[in-house]
Amino acid sequence: MAAGRFRGPPAVRRAGVVCLLGLAGLLSGCTGDPEPAAPGPADRSPLEEFLGLDPPRGQAGPPQLTEPERQQQYAVEELVAECMAGHGFEYRPVPPEQRLAGTFAGAYALEPAEFAQRYGYGVTTLRGAAGGEPPADPNQEIRDRLGPERLRDYERAMWGAGTDPGCQQRAGTAVYGDQTGRDAGFARFQELLDQIGELYRQIEADPRLAQASADWSACMAGAGYPGFADPADARQSVFDRLGQVQRAGQPSPDPAELAGIGDYERALAPVDLACREEHVDRPRWQVTVERESEFIAAHRAELEAYRDWLAQTREPPG
Repeated sequence: MAAGRFRGPPAVRRAGVVCLLGLAGLLSGCTGDPEPAAPGPADRSPLEEFLGLDPPRGQAGPPQLTEPERQQQYAVEELVAECMAGHGFEYRPVPPEQRLAGTFAGAYALEPAEFAQRYGYGVTTLRGAAGGEPPADPNQEIRDRLGPERLRDYERAMWGAGTDPGCQQRAGTAVYGDQTGRDAGFARFQELLDQIGELYRQIEADPRLAQASADWSACMAGAGYPGFADPADARQSVFDRLGQVQRAGQPSPDPAELAGIGDYERALAPVDLACREEHVDRPRWQVTVERESEFIAAHRAELEAYRDWLAQTREPPG
């Protein structure tokens, strides 16, 4: 499991179960392995499995598209081009993979251990460290050639004005359907989502995780980093140091100060990762599997309705 992989509302609510009989057997010890081991990067928690959601990435980074998602996004680009042509403007469709291929895509594709060694947490070290520039927008050149009045017409055609939708909204509706009902849909399940939020607060408060945090703290101290009480403290210390060297009115810290924080970050993150893997990941996974399974058993009907609604919102229209 990637260290620090958060099991909580972002994983369950993005969309905008393991077979419970098998899981119950796992928890009762009838399988010969009474406690679930720490998960691999592709393993899904019970709620993720039940709701049909993918597990989060090991570290934050560019999203990965499935082929149907890529095709849908490219269809939007093609429809935008057709719509803009109808308004007398050129628009060049941008392949989805080009939009995602930013400066740091290669860095975020690394395994967690290698990422930690090269970039720490990526807080200060990815400021120009990954090399390259974000891909150029092929339509910027078109906009740059327009005079002020034509540029206003271009923006109005692209984004709409008042109640008149622009080409982007029209294309998105044509491919994905009318999304205005999604907010109302989430409101329908707000009580369930609040209960899921409370579930994760209970997971974080579980005594087993308190002991895991204490063991992690001792591990960090033994490796030369005393004073951290909670696994979130290590990463936060990088932000704290960065905040101390930020100067009012300056876009970025002094390069020498920033480099010093980067050295600290790259030294700290691999130790944090190793201590999490040794002391935190397994108990966190055990508590998550147990508490999520209990939650599913207690809220099956509501979760099934939410799962079905999520599936409907992900399906292309037509």
